[in-house]
Order: sequence, then C-alpha cells, then structure tokens
Amino acid sequence: LPGGVSASKPLKATHNKAIRKNLLILSSSVYNRPTWTPSEEQTELALIAIYKYLDASLEEPLASVRFSNAMKVKYIKEHLDEFAVQFQGVGYGDRLVIWCNFFPVSDHPEWKKETVFGSWDNEALYWNIVFDPDENTCREFSYTWVKI
Repeated sequence: LPGGVSASKPLKATHNKAIRKNLLILSSSVYNRPTWTPSEEQTELALIAIYKYLDASLEEPLASVRFSNAMKVKYIKEHLDEFAVQFQGVGYGDRLVIWCNFFPVSDHPEWKKETVFGSWDNEALYWNIVFDPDENTCREFSYTWVKI
C-alpha cells in the first residue's frame, strides 16, 4: 500500500456498513482470464486495503496515484455508499489476484447477475483496483468518468 500501510487493521464501521450492503463475489469470467472464487476473508482484507489505499492517496497523492486523480479519490470517499462492488478472483501472470469492480449501484439493477462495465459516455464514476492477497496490497487503481 502507499506509504507502507498494512491492511491488517479492522475496517471502520462506517466503511463496513456502506459497502457490505452492496457486495458480491463473482465466479464468472472477466476478460477471458482464468478465474477463482475469493473467500469472504480475502474480500474483507481487500476492502481494508482499498480504504487504506484511498486514504493514503489523498495524504500522499504523488506517491500513490497521480495528483490529477485526487479529485476522483475524494469523490469516491464522499460517495462510497452509492457504489456496489464485485470481487472476482483472476489469474494475473503467475499470480492470483482479486479484481475489485466498483460502480453506481443505482445504474445497474442486474449487478448481482452479471459483471458490470463502465462506458465512456456515462457521467457516473466507475472504478476498479487490483488486490493481491499474497502481498496484501492494492495496485492498478483506474476509473472511467468523463464528468470531472
């Protein structure tokens, strides 16, 4: 994690409540990569690491994500309860990682049945990040949003 932050501390109650109501562990294929199903414990560790990554991104924007991403990270943190997340275990080279896909839950009533993908012509924010359960770290934060 940015700044050497460990993901082993418990999740804040506000974070847990906001995201737990809109969480799904997927077992279908993403981008035609081999898949595996993450455990609930692994997804909990992923959420903790993601929140810490976002916090560190605002504290040390140049060290964690490009400075221009700070506005998106701030928006994400302020509107966290508006997102759902899908977790997908995927093969990534010789590693197994968890692809964490966040999107506006109100725009996708079928989100529990299929993988959600953002489109470039949508004004909503779609973002994802990769969590490596072996290293307990996040990387490859990316987003699709034309609004900001």
